Amino acid sequence: MTIKEFKFQYALGSISKRRLERIADKSTSKYILTTLSKDKNWLVRLQVAQNLSAPLEVLAKLSKDKEWDVRDSVTRNPKWSDK
Repeated sequence: MTIKEFKFQYALGSISKRRLERIADKSTSKYILTTLSKDKNWLVRLQVAQNLSAPLEVLAKLSKDKEWDVRDSVTRNPKWSDK
């Protein structure tokens, strides 16, 4: 999926929650991970927090997430512990 396709489908809400979780779990673009890090579904944010490709600034924001599981996943991300 290209960034353009993602932007369009995400804006329309036509990507299922399950698919968003799978996208967030993969090595994907910084733009997509940044967007998904703000998703209302905490499971999507959790996948971003676990993603080794997530930018440090995204992990920093997720380290303050309202969901404990998301914050915990940031601390377990090797990229975060290497900073």
